[in-house]
Amino acid sequence: MKGRGTQKDLSEAAKWFRRSAKQGRTGAQYELGKLHLDGLGVEQDQVEALRLFRLSAEAGFSWAQVELAKLYEQGIVVERDFSEALRYYRLASGQGNGQGQLGLANLYDKGLGIEQDLEEAARLYRLAAEQGIADAQAKLGQAYLTGRGVPTDSAEAKTWFAKAARSYGRR
Repeated sequence: MKGRGTQKDLSEAAKWFRRSAKQGRTGAQYELGKLHLDGLGVEQDQVEALRLFRLSAEAGFSWAQVELAKLYEQGIVVERDFSEALRYYRLASGQGNGQGQLGLANLYDKGLGIEQDLEEAARLYRLAAEQGIADAQAKLGQAYLTGRGVPTDSAEAKTWFAKAARSYGRR
């Protein structure tokens, strides 16, 4: 899909992902779902994207679980449902997926689909931040700056903000 050693051809990538997805390969189901969601190399079909993400997520693929959680959280293709978003973020987070940890932390932070728990949000932000996820690093820095779920600590806040700035710079 990235065109290593050849020109990037999303239509060709979709063809190969489709073949692998039919064989039950969860990573291919996820990748093909992403292409359908955004209409890249295939006709945009958010319902097909949802179907593929669900297949992959239910088979335990953490990146598909994160994608499905985002769809439920934002109400894209499905009715907005924070309890379903919470379920899929928990599954991904339980596998150590940093984006899953970040998504779950955001739900705890805002009290969406679950009782607000700032300490748990900060713990999850830290787990994701330690994996180099810039948004989690920034959220953790903000938590230390304001004392949201952690003791106020401006030096710690500065450390996490600096890490976030470096991570954003690598994007």
